[in-house]
Amino acid sequence: MSIPEDVATILDAAMSLTIGTNLFWGRGLMDTPDTQVSVQVYGGFAPMLAMTSTVGSAVAERPRCQIMSRAAAYATAESNAQAAWNALQNYKGTVNGTVYLNISSVQSPFWMGIDAQNRCLMGFNIDLYVQS
Repeated sequence: MSIPEDVATILDAAMSLTIGTNLFWGRGLMDTPDTQVSVQVYGGFAPMLAMTSTVGSAVAERPRCQIMSRAAAYATAESNAQAAWNALQNYKGTVNGTVYLNISSVQSPFWMGIDAQNRCLMGFNIDLYVQS
């Protein structure tokens, strides 16, 4: 499984969202529906290395993801972004066979403007510590 798919799986379980209906990963926001959340991975930090018999072995990868929430009403976009933030902040667990040592937010949800159809956008970024 992919990291954005795993993050979407966490959100699917924690929120009233459904992957492929109003929760998307790896493709950004879709044209419809108006109210939706998306998960995108982007460059993070260098992996955490350990001093083992194999010098420089990575013990954890450190990607980042951006979570975007969109809705016609500001309050809905903000509420969904906050619910996603709450679900992911300090998450630790295994999803689809991948061990997440920790997921932490880079910032609280913030205003990202409006799209071409005048829908409100909110978002936040997360750091992930993924066991290698």
